[in-house]
Amino acid sequence: MDKKLLIYPLLFSAGLLQARQKPNVVIIFTDDQGYQDLGCYGSPLIQTPFIDRMAKEGIKLTDFYVSSSVSSASRAGLLTGRLNTRNGVKGVFFPESEGMPSEEITLAEALKEQGYTTGCFGKWHLGDLKGHLPTDQGFDYYYGIPYSNDMYIGPSQQFASNVTFREGYNLSKAKEDQEFVRTSSRADIKKRLNNASPLFEGDKIIEYPCDQSTTTRRYFDHAIDFIENNPEQPFFVYITPSMPHVPLFASEQFKGKSKRGLYGDVVEEIDWNVGRLLDYLDKKKLAENTLVIFASDNGPWLSFKEDGGSAEPLRGGKFSYYEGGVRVPCIIRWKGSIPAGVTSDAIVASIDLFPTIMHYAGCQSFKQKIDGINISSFLKNPSLRLRDEYVYIKGGEVHGIRKGDWVYLPKTGNSKFKKGDVPELFNLKQDIGESNNLHLQYLNKVKELQEVMKKYQSTSTMPYSQIRDTLNNDRQYWIQTLVKIADPVISNLSKDQLKKNIPVGRSSSALASSREFITHMEAVGRTIAGIAPWLELGPDNTPEGKLREKYIKMTCKALANSVNPESNDYFNSTATRQILVNSAFLIQGLLQAPTQLWGNLDDTTRKRLIEQWKSTRTMKPGNNNWLLFSAMVECGLKEFSGEWNFPTVERALTSHREWYKGDGVYGDGADFHLDYYNSYVIHPMLLQILKVTVKQRPSFQSFLNEEWIRFIRYAEIQERMIAPDGSYPVLGRSVSYRSAAFQVLGACALFGKLPESLKPGQVRGAMTAMLKRLFEQPGTFDKEGWLTIGVCGEQPELGDIYLSTPCVYLCSLGFLPLGLPANDPFWCNPVEPWTSIKAFGGIDFPIDKFIKP
Repeated sequence: MDKKLLIYPLLFSAGLLQARQKPNVVIIFTDDQGYQDLGCYGSPLIQTPFIDRMAKEGIKLTDFYVSSSVSSASRAGLLTGRLNTRNGVKGVFFPESEGMPSEEITLAEALKEQGYTTGCFGKWHLGDLKGHLPTDQGFDYYYGIPYSNDMYIGPSQQFASNVTFREGYNLSKAKEDQEFVRTSSRADIKKRLNNASPLFEGDKIIEYPCDQSTTTRRYFDHAIDFIENNPEQPFFVYITPSMPHVPLFASEQFKGKSKRGLYGDVVEEIDWNVGRLLDYLDKKKLAENTLVIFASDNGPWLSFKEDGGSAEPLRGGKFSYYEGGVRVPCIIRWKGSIPAGVTSDAIVASIDLFPTIMHYAGCQSFKQKIDGINISSFLKNPSLRLRDEYVYIKGGEVHGIRKGDWVYLPKTGNSKFKKGDVPELFNLKQDIGESNNLHLQYLNKVKELQEVMKKYQSTSTMPYSQIRDTLNNDRQYWIQTLVKIADPVISNLSKDQLKKNIPVGRSSSALASSREFITHMEAVGRTIAGIAPWLELGPDNTPEGKLREKYIKMTCKALANSVNPESNDYFNSTATRQILVNSAFLIQGLLQAPTQLWGNLDDTTRKRLIEQWKSTRTMKPGNNNWLLFSAMVECGLKEFSGEWNFPTVERALTSHREWYKGDGVYGDGADFHLDYYNSYVIHPMLLQILKVTVKQRPSFQSFLNEEWIRFIRYAEIQERMIAPDGSYPVLGRSVSYRSAAFQVLGACALFGKLPESLKPGQVRGAMTAMLKRLFEQPGTFDKEGWLTIGVCGEQPELGDIYLSTPCVYLCSLGFLPLGLPANDPFWCNPVEPWTSIKAFGGIDFPIDKFIKP
């Protein structure tokens, strides 16, 4: 994608800054180095004389914060100047990842527009696919391992013509590794390949497996050569050593030399190479025109004990949001331009480097939102305090706040919020180790910090930056959440990797199942049924329209893989009766997106889908809601192939007409069950089946009329079930389907059939509160982004005996109103209080009236 830099030059009285006046910039960003792991930060065993010298020649920051306690998100914050609520990077990318959205403008891109030459040396970790490598994101040159050094080769990565193979490898064996990675689980890959990482130059592999014992020196060698070979332009050199991230490797020159063991060897080797670089700058008389910054990307990996670092005296490390996870060492040197020998406790953040460096390069106006602040005045006068607060971001969401000496962590600073955890409040001045929780003693301070957090929460945008300019904040949130749910399913199936990667969790009471090898299929129809109405709006030139275009293409590719017998993710239609369920939900989605999904499938895929649906005719449904699955399949066949088995449809309709219990509710079979199956399955499928049927059998029009009345009544009941805080009664089986419990309410909005008693803004407010209650709870998604079993968070024992993790993707059916355009009153009208807010707030509201049978 062509990107135009959204930055404008700052004019000075003497005219534009000349290239020779612009300072060179070097950022050294180590991996998993702890707060204490330098001599000048108090390490008792690690000797770092060169970085210590750098501190004496510049400013040492004791309160420097990175934007995340994990690698990719931290690096995104540094390079964009934007919090992870905005820049699209929430966690860690693995090989074969697109990575940071290409629309994000990096520091390298910004500096190139100002005449800089740019080079990246070492770990990148913001995407390894084409379009997302450093050379696609503003760097003229790249040399390094494109992600963490414990990761493996990507299946689509290309080899340079001059590639060097090591450890008995040749091209054929390397390609065998790529095929193994493409078809195997991450755990199996780790066992077999054991940190066999590729070394890149530009966008191709030049060494495999990489000799990691020499990477630190080679990164600095290439960086120095890059500076030497580009004397005519100001330079930006971004050096990102792959260590001290585990596994640890030191060269023979340093192995066994440190009192701190191998970890110390690695840090001391980095220190020596920093010294080489500083000496080179001094020798070449570049030091007085070169801003050099040294920092770490996040805290130490404490679980590796001796192979991990130390954040003392801080609490926690990598993955946590205590100080040890996000507060790291940082030293800034610029001889002759900033004071030397200064130690400052000012709050400074990695996101501040982007606007500060751009100020020095002659730019200070940005069209995209920058969260960092220009600290150039502080660097001149370190007694200034430009920040009084900093926000902690986890998973793209606000997780805590520091203001002054106070830190508030409403969900603790742990990597996972566990049962029994309570909010935490610490005073860092009195308790640097965050050991004394003052939450109950200082409730007014808690309230104050909660208000500060709201400021950052209100500016949070989508993890997908393409959506950040849509019209309505609620709509942004809905799209963000739906895409977060659907993307792992659709993207993995489109890459033929769903079966390999999707987790299959069950409760301890679940029946042993023969479905394990096919259960990945159960997520697909359910997911597409929910996302289809939104996709049917089609592509356009808005950010949202471009995102839809992406998922339309991806979904069509995914469906092609699902019915391709040569595919790893092929859905074997004879393997389980669950293919009937998946087919019914898939058809429900395709009937909602006949143009963008069915219309964009190739003929072969269409034929294969039709054959698969026909194969379900041998599967006898139970005498309950399953009759609707078979009838839905016949309706899909009628709409998309022209033929159907009408008796199957007739039986389902006749039975459900008999099973109607009154006031908008059907039995699930002859018996009444107090659960949400009227919303999960019965009303939505019955209505769709009737719509198809009346076109062929007008005699069913009276039943369709009845069903509309019942459907709307049930939606009215559902709105009243949503409490002011978004919670609702947890009733019956399959409660892990979460927001699908309100499919009927959302469908009424989608179809323009809300009753007079329900205003669009009222329904949107209630449903948004419900979605936030469900999907913002820690544990709802696992660390890889997959849904877990539960209602609010991970509650595996709520998994019924027939339910596995893929089944819970039925929750996507709670997002149907996204099929309404952004200018629909549902999205544009102001939010209004819903019934429970009125009822428990002393506000008049309509009384509830039943409908007659």
